[in-house]
Amino acid sequence: MAIKFEKLQKDKLRLRMALDGLSGSGKTYTGLQIAGLLGGTTCIIDTEHRSSKAYGNKFDASVIHLESHSLVEYIEAINVAAEAGFENL
Repeated sequence: MAIKFEKLQKDKLRLRMALDGLSGSGKTYTGLQIAGLLGGTTCIIDTEHRSSKAYGNKFDASVIHLESHSLVEYIEAINVAAEAGFENL
């Protein structure tokens, strides 16, 4: 094995984080606050009967409403948001 040096460069890293808590504990609000601090565009995948609408006047975000908790629909929504260029999901 040849050992070599390379220049240290900062890459754009992505945060992967899950928020867990009881209904009404502030997961959506906290996630939106964190997304705002990270900067960039934000998309919410809302599976809770459009509950994200409560934050429409406080945060700049787009939303995808899912009517079921199907894994296939989640994956499709994630892919659609990624293709649209959203930086926070």
